[in-house]
Amino acid sequence: MAWWDLVGQVLEQPLHVLWARLFERGFEPPQSVPMAAYTWMRFPDADGNNAVTYETWPEHAADRARSGFPAIKVSMTSYQPEDHIDLIHRIRAAVGDHTAIRIDAHGTWNYQEARRILPAVEDCNLEYIEQPVNFLLPQCYYPNGEKPPVRADAGGYQDEYYFRKMTELRRDIHTPLSCHWWTPPIAHPPGASVRSNRWEPDWYMLQRYDGADVSVPDIGLGLWGLWRVTQLAKFMGMHVTVHSNFELCMHLSFRAAAVSALVYESESAGLYLGSTPRLCHPIDNETIQVSDDVIEGGQFDWSGGHLQLSPKPGHGLRLDPERLERYRYTPEAIAPHRDYARKLYADYRLDRPRRTSQSGWPKQPGAETFSHHAYPYSLGHILGVDEGQDIGLELN
Repeated sequence: MAWWDLVGQVLEQPLHVLWARLFERGFEPPQSVPMAAYTWMRFPDADGNNAVTYETWPEHAADRARSGFPAIKVSMTSYQPEDHIDLIHRIRAAVGDHTAIRIDAHGTWNYQEARRILPAVEDCNLEYIEQPVNFLLPQCYYPNGEKPPVRADAGGYQDEYYFRKMTELRRDIHTPLSCHWWTPPIAHPPGASVRSNRWEPDWYMLQRYDGADVSVPDIGLGLWGLWRVTQLAKFMGMHVTVHSNFELCMHLSFRAAAVSALVYESESAGLYLGSTPRLCHPIDNETIQVSDDVIEGGQFDWSGGHLQLSPKPGHGLRLDPERLERYRYTPEAIAPHRDYARKLYADYRLDRPRRTSQSGWPKQPGAETFSHHAYPYSLGHILGVDEGQDIGLELN
C-alpha cells in the first residue's frame, strides 16, 4: 500500500484513476463504492454498552440499513446453527425488502446442517451465502504441525470432498453461494509467495466441479493477482466482490480503490447488447466496528453506506500525529482492554446458549470451553496466551 501510494503521489494521480489507466479499463472509475455493513453477535463493552444480541440484532441491522448501506452481512457462528433460521427472517423483516442480506457461516456448519438450514431461509431472498460448509481436516490431524499435502496435477481427497459438497449444495438450493477457496481455485507452484503472481487456474478442479456463484477474493494476492482472478471469475460467469479484513480506514480505502478500478464494470444507459449485466456486489466493511482511526479526520462518515474515494494523489489519506499519540500501543494503555477480554474469555457465555457442543452431543450448562482455535479467528496473541491455531488449508 505504501509503495502504490508513493507511485500515485509521484504521478499525481489518485490510485483508482491510476489503476484504471494502467489496466486500460477505458473509463473513469467511480469515486463512490457501495459497502455491505458487516454485523455479528457482540458482547457489551467494558461500560456495558454496544452489545448485539439475538434479540437486538435485527434492529442493529436495520440501523445500518437506515444509514444507507445497500447490503447487510450477517456472521452466523455464535448461536446454535438452527437458531439462525429465525434470526435471518427477523433481520429481513427489520431491514425491508430493498436491502440485500448476505450471510456467512464461516465454515462452522457441517454439510447436513447446511442442507437442512439453507432451504429454510430461501424465502428471505438472500444475496448470497458464504462458506456454508465446514472446513477440511484441520492441521491438528497432521503430524508435527505439517500442513496438509499440496496436490500437483491431481486432486486430493480433502479438496475434492469439499468442492464436491459445495457443488451438490448448489444444486439443492437457489440462493447463490460464495467461498474463499473457489474464487475460482488457483494453484501456486512450489516456493512461490502469494504476492508473486506466479499461479495458474486449477484446471483439474475447474473441469470437475462448480462450487460457487460469487467470487470473494481478498487483496492478499496483490493488485495483479486480484486483476487476474477477477477476470477469470467473470469469464466463468461468476459474480464478484471483495472480502473484508481486520482493517482500519486506510486499508479499506485501498481495497475500495482497487474495486473501483479493477472490478467495477462500466455501463451504457439503456443499451445492454453484448454486455454481462449486474456482476458486481458491494464490498464487505468491518471498519464500522471501530469508533475512531489514526488518520486525519478520524473514522469515515458512513452515513450513505458508500466509501467516497479521495481525489488527492495516492490513496489521499494522511496520518494524524495527535491521534497516533492518543492511541499509541503501551502496556498501560492496553491493560484494561486485555483484562476485560480475558474476563470474557474465561467465562464465555452467549446470550442464547448453544444446545449442542461441537461434537454434536447435548451441551452441559455453563460457559464455553476452548480446546483450540480454528483459522482465521484467534484471540490468543491479543490476550498474551501462547496457543497455536488450526488451519484447514492454504487459502487462495
